[in-house]
Amino acid sequence: TIAQLQGGYYRPEELIDEAWRNLLLAQHHDCWIVPLHWYKRAMQWLDKSNQLADEIIGSCEKQLTNPDGKSITVINTSAVERKETVRIKVARPTDDKSITIEKADGTKVPSQIVTSLFTDSIEIIFQAKVGATAAAGYRIVEKDKATSGDGYLNEKQNYLLETDLYRLRLNPTTGVVESLITKKDNKEWIDQTTRKKFNEIGGYFYQQQRFLSSADGKNEISILANGSLEKTAEIKGKIGDHPFVQKISLVTGQPAIDFETTIH
Repeated sequence: TIAQLQGGYYRPEELIDEAWRNLLLAQHHDCWIVPLHWYKRAMQWLDKSNQLADEIIGSCEKQLTNPDGKSITVINTSAVERKETVRIKVARPTDDKSITIEKADGTKVPSQIVTSLFTDSIEIIFQAKVGATAAAGYRIVEKDKATSGDGYLNEKQNYLLETDLYRLRLNPTTGVVESLITKKDNKEWIDQTTRKKFNEIGGYFYQQQRFLSSADGKNEISILANGSLEKTAEIKGKIGDHPFVQKISLVTGQPAIDFETTIH
């Protein structure tokens, strides 16, 4: 629909009808409760529907994107305008170059390179604004590298992550959230009187016959991102004998705070 609204795209009605026909046949209740040969036939219908859908989506992508490798098309399928961060992977530039993101008219938009585990590529996030049920174009631009002042903030030896919405401070020893303030009302959300911590991992461990907590010992804290758009801290430690990794991410303009926890 968006490709057609953008102009120049012919809606393949026959392909869409055929994809729906196969999907509806495959989804019929009797296909999944009768003998095996009906199940196999249903899977054939479903595979055909997926194949046609992939072809239609691929042709839409060609209409909306530029094959030069430097263009980005951000699509908003919702019925309201959205302004959010977008994350993409691009080829790693040479040491003397940096990457910025611009609108189609050449206006620079806020962007930030984030930590990447890949040697041949990097991840970059940028702030995109797209109207309701529409698409917006952006371009990847390489420029001479300038010095950067990015680095983590340290306030009284407490790690501080700050965006336009929040001020979040971590304890430098355990990595627990000591303070979380919403800027709009200067409200502190962390109860300083309770024994339990905001992002603490804890529980009763049967073999040790006692309660254990991720805040029992010293943990390793790293700042993975501290640019204009995203702030991310990583806490590594152990709960009992089990290593854990916790990432806390704040994004400019985004009310949600992401917590990603892995226990090995």
